[in-house]
Amino acid sequence: MKKVNIVKLQINDVLYNFNTTKKIFTYIVRGIRDYGDSILYEIECQECLNHDNCRLLVSQYDNDKRFKYVSMINEDEDDEQYYWHSLDDFFISKNDCEKAAYQKIKKYKETEIEELKTKLKSAQENLIELKLLIDGCV
Repeated sequence: MKKVNIVKLQINDVLYNFNTTKKIFTYIVRGIRDYGDSILYEIECQECLNHDNCRLLVSQYDNDKRFKYVSMINEDEDDEQYYWHSLDDFFISKNDCEKAAYQKIKKYKETEIEELKTKLKSAQENLIELKLLIDGCV
C-alpha cells in the first residue's frame, strides 16, 4: 500500500476551482479540522457577491495536490448557494486548475464531435436510402 503524501495547508492558504460559469474561483483556508489520519479544510469562496461568502469543507484526494468537495458549511436553507460551487477538484496552483479545466473542456468537445460524426453518418445513410427509394419510383 502506498504511503499517502499529506499536503498540509495553513490558514490563509489559497485553493482554486474551475466553476461551471467558466471562471476560476479562489478559496481561502479559514479553518483546519485535523483528525490525525485525515484533515478537512474549511475554505471560504472569494467570488460570492450577492450573499455571505460560502464556506465549504474539502479534503485531500489521494497523493495528488488536489482536494475534493465534502460539504457546504454555512448552507442557508432559505437561499441555497451550493449550486454555484463546482464539485470538481480544488487545486493549490491556479495553473494546475486551469490545465484541468481545459482538459475537461477538451474531453467534452471531443465527445461532442464524436456524437456529431455519428449523427452525420446516420444522416448520410438515410440520404442514400432516400435516393434509392426515389430512383425506385422512376
